[in-house]
Amino acid sequence: MDFGVKRKSLGSPGLALAVALTVAMCALSFLFMPDNKLQGELGICLPSPNKWDIIPLWSALIDMAVILCMGMGLYFLNKHFNFVKTTDNVIMAAFLVMVASNPWISRGVNSSVAICAVNMGACALIFDTYKKTNATQELFIVATLLSVGSMVQYAFLPFTAAYLAAAALMKVFRFKEVMAFILGLIAPYWVGIGLGLIPLSSFRLPEFSNLFYDFAPPADIFILLLNLGITILWAFVAGMNVSLKLYAGNSRVLAMNNVINLLGIVAVIGIVADFNNMFAYCATLYLCAAVVMANVFALWHFRKAWIPLLAVALIYIILFILTLTM
Repeated sequence: MDFGVKRKSLGSPGLALAVALTVAMCALSFLFMPDNKLQGELGICLPSPNKWDIIPLWSALIDMAVILCMGMGLYFLNKHFNFVKTTDNVIMAAFLVMVASNPWISRGVNSSVAICAVNMGACALIFDTYKKTNATQELFIVATLLSVGSMVQYAFLPFTAAYLAAAALMKVFRFKEVMAFILGLIAPYWVGIGLGLIPLSSFRLPEFSNLFYDFAPPADIFILLLNLGITILWAFVAGMNVSLKLYAGNSRVLAMNNVINLLGIVAVIGIVADFNNMFAYCATLYLCAAVVMANVFALWHFRKAWIPLLAVALIYIILFILTLTM
């Protein structure tokens, strides 16, 4: 396989359709999904997004705008670092459709989209450190972003393990980088407490709610679990399928894809182990699944590639409709 060859599986009309579907699903989520919010307080010392008092319409518009910007950001991230060897739009279209298919994270401001946005930005920083002689600044910023995020949603913290492992994959796992990362985790709390911005009385343990009884009917949760289960299953199978081709290619490309795989693994573990807060990890799972899908179409020959792409999109659209109508 020539990794320098770039193929088109999805042109501009396909991307336009994906964007239109995303806008439509976000709008339908806002119009027809009940405005249920998690009852628990999930921030370590600041109110979590489910507690933010935002006008529902503005919340929906902000969420949709962020999702669309993340889709575009993922496209340009790949264009800059080329971790998927293609100039195609599959990566952006797949991400947008998958995220929008989950009404719980596409109807208003939520921590899942925030975590995904931070992970995307952190990837841009980490990817730029490959074999760099001094990556302390990048590791410090990544840790700071996760630390600030943890103030409003503790689910940011599990990703710290992924980025320490990512530093090893990028070959910058040295004492000074580890110290910079640790200082980045400590600094926001140190500054917040030291300046009196965060009173000690505001620190608390997360308050969990039961998804089946306090948030949504069991039927809705079942459709959500089906959505996530399908995503995890095909992403795992497809990821294993393309892994050999990635291992045979450029070591830097392999390292970047493995960083994304690490984020996906943490997201899956979070969904399973932190069940009552599983929404927080969903968007990051979709991000990783979109990268896997883009790799499949970049590394394998497909005749009439739009057919399997349309089939996958239809699966998520059907699951979305089922969620609204159950």
